[in-house]
Amino acid sequence: MPSPPFFSVIVCTFNRDQLVRRALDSVQAQTFRDFETIVVDGGTSPDTRVVAEGHLTMPRYFRIPDTGIGGSRDFGLHQARGTFSAFLDDDDEFKPEHLEARYGTLRAFPDLDLLYNGFQTIGSEYVPDLLNHGQFLHVEDPQIFHAGTSVVNTKKAIAAGGFSTDHHKHYPDNFLETARAHGLKSASVPERTYVYHRLDTSYTGQLAKAYKKSEPDTR
Repeated sequence: MPSPPFFSVIVCTFNRDQLVRRALDSVQAQTFRDFETIVVDGGTSPDTRVVAEGHLTMPRYFRIPDTGIGGSRDFGLHQARGTFSAFLDDDDEFKPEHLEARYGTLRAFPDLDLLYNGFQTIGSEYVPDLLNHGQFLHVEDPQIFHAGTSVVNTKKAIAAGGFSTDHHKHYPDNFLETARAHGLKSASVPERTYVYHRLDTSYTGQLAKAYKKSEPDTR
């Protein structure tokens, strides 16, 4: 029986078959190769399955009821065989060195259970502040925790309750608080190897439209 991979890359998607292709292409381009790929599809488009099952990453594909991004991440965690789970939202992508950089950090600091952030932004560098309606935070603000960039010890994340317990269905970005409460040791990483596309159709993009009168101009 083959040994488990170091990483399980969990790609969560919802009716974005063309975007998920780009995401999977970025997984295929990784310089670090000890990983498996899992696609968790909460949407209804049949094309997503076609893209996933025909991709070179040969992902394990799962279609589930729409439980929000937190539920999709948790489903992926429970399917993961890797020691660590790395997440990728369908509208984002990895730089080729993403997994290699995360692996290096985990090997250098073996007590760490959770790595997060370290992302480059395509589009506005400001995101809606969920705790203060109408306000924006710059993506480099230390308050920001982008759950999609997470690389987390799989078993410990499950034991902590995952990304969906007591979290907002579509934006469970307080997992850092949950992880720390359960004793997971975490660190924000400086290497910007995760590429975050802030689309108008994303959850933060929809909120930004409601906040647009106060959004900083970054053009």
